[in-house]
Amino acid sequence: MVFYKYIKFLKKRFTLLFIFGLSWNIVQANLVTNLVTYSNKKFLFSVNYPSNWSIKETPISADTDLKLLQIVFIDSKKNEVSIKIYPEKYRGFILESFNIFSQKEIMVGDIQGIQFNGIGHKSGSIPLFMYFITYRSLLFVFEGHNLKTLNKIVYSFVPF
Repeated sequence: MVFYKYIKFLKKRFTLLFIFGLSWNIVQANLVTNLVTYSNKKFLFSVNYPSNWSIKETPISADTDLKLLQIVFIDSKKNEVSIKIYPEKYRGFILESFNIFSQKEIMVGDIQGIQFNGIGHKSGSIPLFMYFITYRSLLFVFEGHNLKTLNKIVYSFVPF
C-alpha cells in the first residue's frame, strides 16, 4: 500500500514537471542516479557524474611547457570514464592510437564534437567509445567502455 501511494505521488510530480517542459529522460535520469557536479577552475568546465563514483586526477605531461590533466571517474565495479585534456594540436597523435570503426559529429550544448567508436591499442579487442570536444584551444577527450554512462558525462559538459 505504501509503495502504491509513492508511485501515485511520483505520477503527480511527473505531471507537474511535464507542465514546465522537462523531458521524461531528464526526470528519469535524475531519479535513477544522484548526480553531482565536478568543476575544474583551471580548465573552466564542469560535468555531472554519479554520486557513488570516485574521482582520481592525474597530470599528463603532453608538452614540456604544459602539464595537462586526466580525470578518471570510477564506480565500485571498476567501470570508468576518463576525461583527458590536451592542447588541440595533439588531435592527430591521439587518433593514431585508436582503431576507428565509425565516427559522427555531435553537439554538446552549442559546442560541436565528434564521437568515435573503435578499439584502443591498450584495450586490445574491448570496444572503446571516445568523444572529442574542442574548446578554448584545448582538446577534451572523453573515453569509456560503457556508452550509456559515458554519454551522461559527455552531454553534461559545460564550459564557464
